[in-house]
Amino acid sequence: MLRRRPEGIVLTGETHTQRTLRILKTSNIPVIETCDIPKAPIDQVVGVSDVDAAKAMTHHLASRGYRRIGFVSSGERQLSRMRKRQEGYARAIKELGFNELRIVEHGGLPMSMQDGADAVGLMLNRWTRLAV
Repeated sequence: MLRRRPEGIVLTGETHTQRTLRILKTSNIPVIETCDIPKAPIDQVVGVSDVDAAKAMTHHLASRGYRRIGFVSSGERQLSRMRKRQEGYARAIKELGFNELRIVEHGGLPMSMQDGADAVGLMLNRWTRLAV
């Protein structure tokens, strides 16, 4: 692809081989990484920190008076974005001094509306006073 001298390259995700990183960094072609915010960007980044976003959402709910906040995600633990969102939730719960993580992992990818509904049902069965 580089032989065609593209005007730029847009990549999603932050996992790249060392060879790919070396080639892209020496290509003199603009590289934009999207979705994640890598620790060592190749060039430019347009993304969001899943950890920070989940922390902010959890803190927002706490600022509205909620104290028993749950987290639902797919059961696909290998997906780094899911892990990062769960990490952000867990960090916020700890920062807020709340004493229990309420996490339900259910379904596969892509997570369907039914998977989400089922997960909420599982959560409410396990923690009956979740929404207070």
